[in-house]
Amino acid sequence: MIYVRKVNPTDLEAEIIKEWLANDPEHQKLGITPEEIWDGECALIYDESGPIMAARFQRSLRVAVQFNPRTRLRNARAGREVAEWFRKLARESSCKEVIVRAGGKAVNFVKRLGFKEFIGQYLGV
Repeated sequence: MIYVRKVNPTDLEAEIIKEWLANDPEHQKLGITPEEIWDGECALIYDESGPIMAARFQRSLRVAVQFNPRTRLRNARAGREVAEWFRKLARESSCKEVIVRAGGKAVNFVKRLGFKEFIGQYLGV
């Protein structure tokens, strides 16, 4: 059985999370800093023997786009403005990022609009 406790930066348990982060080479390689831990909510997860992991929750705006295949040039011209609209929607919703799962020719298109490569997994609910 697990137990979950929300952790704030001023809680004693915050030091445990900072220590784990400092000793994790993958997170160090990604450049994640202790300050980023508190960019959103954070929880410490325990089992019967004590703390086992921390979870950091951040809000994201996930967008699925279907382009009109007969208006490629118009899509390209509108791309930057649409990406800015996505940013505006995300900021207004306190989201930290906009996520798209582009495929085909859209991969290079969204890169040109400033989207960064992202590899991860998701859990359907």
